[in-house]
Amino acid sequence: QFQGYTDIGRVNMVAQHVKSLNDKITAAEEQARVFNSREALFERELTEYTKIKDIRKSFEPYRNLWLTVSEWLIQYEEWMDGPFSDINAENLEDVVSRFKANIAKAFKSFEKAGNRACMDIAKQIKDSIVAFEPKVPLVIAIRNPGMRERHWEQISALVGKPILVDENFTLKTAFDLNIEQHEAAVCKIGGGAGKEFQIEEKL
Repeated sequence: QFQGYTDIGRVNMVAQHVKSLNDKITAAEEQARVFNSREALFERELTEYTKIKDIRKSFEPYRNLWLTVSEWLIQYEEWMDGPFSDINAENLEDVVSRFKANIAKAFKSFEKAGNRACMDIAKQIKDSIVAFEPKVPLVIAIRNPGMRERHWEQISALVGKPILVDENFTLKTAFDLNIEQHEAAVCKIGGGAGKEFQIEEKL
């Protein structure tokens, strides 16, 4: 049935279906373990629940694909349009790397199976992750806990526009100001802010 899901626009519905089916498979695996433990208790030959293992093996690529697609789209929207102060710069690089590895694994699984539709969905998300990945150092720089108003004034001078980091400021706002064109300088400002912050903390 999952082979029929080829529309990324239905990701929320499919992801819910994936989670529901995954819970059922997990429950079946747990029940099999319970049955085996009881068989062992009575010194009976252990039953091989091969069908459950086969279902898990067949289902895993779809689970990986659709959960990665769903989680990435949600996470990307939170980063771009959510509160700027909520972005966790410390684990940003690791999170992006995890998404990249998961979607690459999904792509290879469907490439091997010859499932072109699922490959196309995986490629869309892969392209989105690859496009965002080079921006990670910049995001880490401007989300440095040492960033103060004086540092933002320096960035404002670079982009030639005043920057007000308030509750309405988002990562999309920052990118719309074309700070990427001044990546090296912005990263240097963020790095300097981090060093100042460490000194302040020690003091």
